[in-house]
Amino acid sequence: MKTLIPPSEVLLRAFRNRERLPVDTVTEADILTVESRYIRPVLGEELYARLLTGGDNSFIEDYLADAVALLTRYLLLPRLLSFCSPMGLFRPDPSNTSLLDAATLEGERKALKQEAMTLLRRATDYLEQHAEEFTAYDPKNNILNRCMTHGGFVQTF
Repeated sequence: MKTLIPPSEVLLRAFRNRERLPVDTVTEADILTVESRYIRPVLGEELYARLLTGGDNSFIEDYLADAVALLTRYLLLPRLLSFCSPMGLFRPDPSNTSLLDAATLEGERKALKQEAMTLLRRATDYLEQHAEEFTAYDPKNNILNRCMTHGGFVQTF
């Protein structure tokens, strides 16, 4: 699978050093899910394919990598609350910490998604301001230019 950023980059950009997650926490499939759900509908097929082939690495680094990483963390958070072993499904419960309650988890996920979508909007603003460099991008196909949720309301343009 080819993705805009590798799993190691997600760990560097979206997780803190002290979280010490194993390298296999993030998979290419996780990133591909995020890119299919959030990035391709914004960039369009043609620009997304061009970026996957290695074109415009500086644009990916400066404008997309953090958004992809944060959205991947957003996707993974519920899965990180439990793990499987030969004895069944477990929730980590170190004695000197407390587990995150559902409301706090949802608040953290909401903040992650909002930050990532703000970064994604920043990327599309750049694309639209530099249209001559990104002829593969068509703003009419950008889902953010047609529909978005804000404040709990669906808005169409």
